[in-house]
Amino acid sequence: MNESLPREAKLVWLALQELMGDAPASAEGIALTDLAVVLRKQDTPMGAWEVRGELTYLEAIGLVRFDSETGRWLLHEGTQQRENAPGSS
Repeated sequence: MNESLPREAKLVWLALQELMGDAPASAEGIALTDLAVVLRKQDTPMGAWEVRGELTYLEAIGLVRFDSETGRWLLHEGTQQRENAPGSS
């Protein structure tokens, strides 16, 4: 997928990619609060509702999915990490 993401969605996507690099985290999914922590550490803080909104956008375009049983976010099946990151060079 080579489409360009809006700035905020790209920030959330890259933070998600960073967290998914951790094997245990990628197996169980990523909590919204974990994404907020990464964004804050990168000096790009976003509120919980902003992060949630961007995750909803990423879900709508088929990059991530929400696991309602665990309350965590996962890469959508078939989405590859980094190699096909939208908006990345």
